[in-house]
Amino acid sequence: MSCRVLLSAEFHGSIDAWTEHLCLETLPDGRIEISSRSAELLMSPDWADGEVVWPEGYDPESDDSSDVLPLTVGGKAVAGRDGDYIVGEDLRPHSDDSIARFSLGQITDAFSWLQGYGWTTKPGFADAWALIQGAFSISRVRPRTARAQRAPGSY
Repeated sequence: MSCRVLLSAEFHGSIDAWTEHLCLETLPDGRIEISSRSAELLMSPDWADGEVVWPEGYDPESDDSSDVLPLTVGGKAVAGRDGDYIVGEDLRPHSDDSIARFSLGQITDAFSWLQGYGWTTKPGFADAWALIQGAFSISRVRPRTARAQRAPGSY
């Protein structure tokens, strides 16, 4: 993933809570991509995304220790827990509407998207917003194409 994580915060639903990460990327065409991502879900109490490999000597059927994490699930390394879920290292878009792309001059639209998503009320947002504003400024400075130099006095 080539996006930069600017801020992590807890979001709440009607019955649970989870961590999302506010990410920023400048695309090759100069547009700014802002996304809200979550760690990839690998396992919950009632399902797993593939074969679960536990540490040697640990038997999840006979041991009630909830502190022990699998080593891998479905061949993917386990990074930790997020609520009731075992999560991987990859950050994935949290939902279908959690990625937005903006052209230069659409910084107000970017703020509105962040506000609608709920990021603007999270602690630390002011620092993240300053970085996003900076990305819009940097993206505005595009390298100039090389031009043939003219000799002094020539037109």
